[in-house]
Amino acid sequence: MAESASPAPVPAAQGKTNTTGQSQIEVKVQACQFYFRPETAEVICVPEKLAGPLQAHALEMAQIVQNLQDANEKVTKSVEAYGEAVKSRDPQKVQKSITLYERAQQFLEKVHAIFMEKTKDLELAKLDANGTTLMELLPIAPGGPNGKGKQFNRKIVHVKSNHPGVQGWRAFPIDRERASASSQRRNVAGSQSHENDSIFARDPATGRRTLDHKKMMKQISAIKPEIKAEFIKFDDASFNGIIEDWALSWNYKKKDKGLNGYGEDRIDTSREAQTMRYMAGVGAAGVYDPSGGKLGLKVEGRAEFAVAEGKAAIAFYAPHRVGWLLHFTSPTTGKVYPLGSIRAKIEAVLTGVAGASVVGELSSEIECSKLKIAMKGVTTPGAPPPTINPAGGPQVAEKTKITPAKVDVGAFAGVKADVEITGALQWLDPEDKEKEPEHKDFIKLAPAVSAMAGIGGSLKLEITYNNGKFVMIFQASLCLGPGARGKIGCETDALLIGKFICWVVYQLYCANYEFLAFISRDAFNALQNIQFLVIQSGKQAADFMKYTSQQIADEVGVVLRIMDKTEARDALATRILTDDSMLRRATPETKGMLLYQLTRHDKTDWVNPDNYQKADAFHNRKKAVLRVLQWVQTTREWNNVFQHMHPRGERIDGSHYGTVEKFMKLGYRDMDDDLERIKARLHDAPARGYAFAANNTMMYEMNSEDNPHYAMAAIHPLSSMDISTYA
Repeated sequence: MAESASPAPVPAAQGKTNTTGQSQIEVKVQACQFYFRPETAEVICVPEKLAGPLQAHALEMAQIVQNLQDANEKVTKSVEAYGEAVKSRDPQKVQKSITLYERAQQFLEKVHAIFMEKTKDLELAKLDANGTTLMELLPIAPGGPNGKGKQFNRKIVHVKSNHPGVQGWRAFPIDRERASASSQRRNVAGSQSHENDSIFARDPATGRRTLDHKKMMKQISAIKPEIKAEFIKFDDASFNGIIEDWALSWNYKKKDKGLNGYGEDRIDTSREAQTMRYMAGVGAAGVYDPSGGKLGLKVEGRAEFAVAEGKAAIAFYAPHRVGWLLHFTSPTTGKVYPLGSIRAKIEAVLTGVAGASVVGELSSEIECSKLKIAMKGVTTPGAPPPTINPAGGPQVAEKTKITPAKVDVGAFAGVKADVEITGALQWLDPEDKEKEPEHKDFIKLAPAVSAMAGIGGSLKLEITYNNGKFVMIFQASLCLGPGARGKIGCETDALLIGKFICWVVYQLYCANYEFLAFISRDAFNALQNIQFLVIQSGKQAADFMKYTSQQIADEVGVVLRIMDKTEARDALATRILTDDSMLRRATPETKGMLLYQLTRHDKTDWVNPDNYQKADAFHNRKKAVLRVLQWVQTTREWNNVFQHMHPRGERIDGSHYGTVEKFMKLGYRDMDDDLERIKARLHDAPARGYAFAANNTMMYEMNSEDNPHYAMAAIHPLSSMDISTYA
């Protein structure tokens, strides 16, 4: 980093020469506000006439961040209030809470605009030594034992490098071993790399960077006589106490890693870490000690912050904890179907200027590559606040060209530009047995899939199948809210493939078995084939994850050849009657494939004694057919099942209902009347928000209308975050 010329030093005071022989020169040295600058390991002395304005400037810088964090907290609390209002089922309370939320969002935008105006000259994303930069200081001023008499003395403060108080200060480098570089260290616009300051020690094995406390205090003692000789009002106890307390607290060894395992228990005084601490609200926290007190970083989720390291781990929900109710518009009928609530849960490790940018902006930009997922804040003036009313969620079927996100890495010259994120899409699983439903993961964020050519280019949401995994690509704005740009990729893994299949099947149900245009035919075929193989073999869905869609289709082909034998068809019927758990989530196509196999028969079936029970031919198979049809949920699904009675679930002209009816009349036990009874009791429309129930149960009969709470989860308040366990 280029170094600019050091500013001309400001004299401590001026005196008048007395020409009388053997005279003495009388000089009154002005008082000084002392600071310690960790980045350069210097004690800074600011003349009294500049100290007050500099302190006021530091307080203002802290206040604008505090205001931003408080405004964020107001939005969070308004979301909590909305959740409570919904629970009350009082329409007036719900509308009032929505109004309060909208006001909180508008207030946040105003506060954010003020913050951006006050910091526009900082160029936080560049950290350019030739421009105005942010500087981190520890005040060391008189004020009682150990300087505890004034709250200002207990903070880390942040100031701009172009402030007059910065330009007029005097610097005393405490690292006497590198005194030859002191002129460079006095440069307020740039500094030597903090890695070269000898008061810092680095463990070569772990990379953990700590303060050499004893060496530091020895060097502090060495420069005190020089400072005392030049300045009055020098408080020795305050000077020693503040710096020593700071050094010990930042060198504090955590009992655990904290930060969800991301914290590495190291000290970072780089400009990137300083910027992150500033944006997190450390200056407004009232303490410099990371082992106690409260901290800002108030987001719609949970935040943990390692102060000394300048690193945050955040889990936040987008657009908010309530989630969004997806809507699907049928491309054939134009009818709009609500699909259920989803939200994104993003877990981000925020470091450096990119992390500070995410904290400071009202919207985000996501960059997904084959190696990483990166994120940065993006200012979007005039963007509407994300709707809190679940009924106001986005449509997912319109044709929309997606512009990939672009992060200008060049703007982060020389610094780490990544904000590493992980996370998942979540939904309200109707099968969740908790008293208050919670959003649960159904597919995880994945960096590589977003770079796939031809995916996510025409729809706001697209699902395909690639290399043994289901892949979702969606517009960032779909889950991160208005203003979020680019596209995000998700993929299934072994733990979530069952949840993903469950999500797709419930989307079909919510749309009353309309064809979902955002699911590719290849992906849907893979899903129905996996379901068929799981039911036929008794294996888990995860067992087929490494298969390509063609390999899955080939495996179905192998099974179809096996099913030519009467024993295999009998075994399928026995498996269905023994365990029908997978039938509840089977697509109409899968159910059609099963009915095709169960109703096939030839001469070998008639002579097979296993096909008889008390002289009734095909008794178990007919029971299995009824069991499959007992998991049909609506009249439209019923029709779909009989239209897909094909070895591979392909759609056929007309219906095979007559074929099944004839099969159910075989033998002396006629079961065709059971078919009519099932059809008669089916609902015409889905009852969204309830778990699938067999249509011959009381639960199915009772759940005939949408669950009033299916569009949102329980909203639990977030308590203030105590950082004492994390740093």
